[in-house]
Amino acid sequence: PTRHRSITPPPPPPRCGIARVQTRKFLRDGDRVVMRGVCPGGGVGFGEVSGTVLPAGSVVPGSCITAPVSRPAPSRASSLTDFVLFGYWRSSCSWRVRIALAAKQVEYRAVSINLGEGEQLEQDFESRSPMRQVPVLEWTSNGETLRLSQSLAIICFLEEVFPFGCRGSLGSLYPSDPLAKARALEAAETVNAGIQPLQNLATGKAVDALVPESVEGGAEAGRALGVRALTLGLEALETRHSRALPAPPLQGGPYLLGFEAPSV
Repeated sequence: PTRHRSITPPPPPPRCGIARVQTRKFLRDGDRVVMRGVCPGGGVGFGEVSGTVLPAGSVVPGSCITAPVSRPAPSRASSLTDFVLFGYWRSSCSWRVRIALAAKQVEYRAVSINLGEGEQLEQDFESRSPMRQVPVLEWTSNGETLRLSQSLAIICFLEEVFPFGCRGSLGSLYPSDPLAKARALEAAETVNAGIQPLQNLATGKAVDALVPESVEGGAEAGRALGVRALTLGLEALETRHSRALPAPPLQGGPYLLGFEAPSV
């Protein structure tokens, strides 16, 4: 297997049997090491392993040895077909799932549910989503139609079923470092729980219905609540993660958390 990152191999050893040493920085005690490996095109490899460099002579207790992570067999993933994503172009939750599907290279059919026209309230969609919300991911498994709602639950499912994507591409949606993973979930929940419930269409309409127009600003109360939630949440997100970016090599990539692939 080859490393996921491009690494220049050291030159071959001379005939005398003394290996040449490649110039590099040495690891230190306490460093956390993450390695990924996959064979090109096939998705076969040792996956991702991580650990901490211990001082020489350290005795590792059995409780610190992590058993191999159980991953779904390829046959299970191959039995999942006909993915359909019910969403709406203005729904950031739907966009979150679309990004995850793209990162995992999962083919799917998109079905638009126009929230502005109330299509989520129709009986046909209510049978798919009792909360009458998007997104909803639908697929077939061994002849049975299955569904999931709530974007973070859908992303968790995709990560477990397609840990290497559909065509052997690496791209975990969760950073391997525990703190970086928690930071990614923190960022997701800042938006998912701190912003979206207060700025979506249903909440805005409900607030407008409760606040009389005679009250100052009553006609725009729902919109004002949404603007406040967006401003507060995005400022918090920017402040939090500009001060708490993960250590290299994740820092400085094209994503907030994650260098080669988007995180949750």
